[in-house]
Amino acid sequence: MRLRQALAANSRVAVQALHGRGGVGKTRLAIEYARRFAGEYELAWWIPAEDLALIPDQLAQLAARTGAAPAGTSPAEAVEALRGQLRTRPRRLLIFDNAEDPAALTLYLPGGGEHVLVTSQPALAHRSRPPRLRPPSST
Repeated sequence: MRLRQALAANSRVAVQALHGRGGVGKTRLAIEYARRFAGEYELAWWIPAEDLALIPDQLAQLAARTGAAPAGTSPAEAVEALRGQLRTRPRRLLIFDNAEDPAALTLYLPGGGEHVLVTSQPALAHRSRPPRLRPPSST
């Protein structure tokens, strides 16, 4: 599977964007990838990404689940704690499904050894190559 090869080829954060018109199977491919390679990851987390404003709350839930931040921590603080944790712990799969603006997800990429799948329809469908998503530099 070329998707697995592309993700596994990078020792840092590996981002693969699945883009195209609605109904072509991007989400189904992401689900199948997560199912097929579940044993390769300590944790896989599905993030509905249609509404960017809701992503911090979803990542705060992940931060609480992994122990990166206690439940009830503000979403901004929880996201930062999670990013710090994920930078040091490989074998994580984050799937951002149906992102309207995949480039806006850069704020949420930890920059460690995790794998990230992004499904997108309108923002990427007109491009021949998806944009390069890079995590913000660590400070």
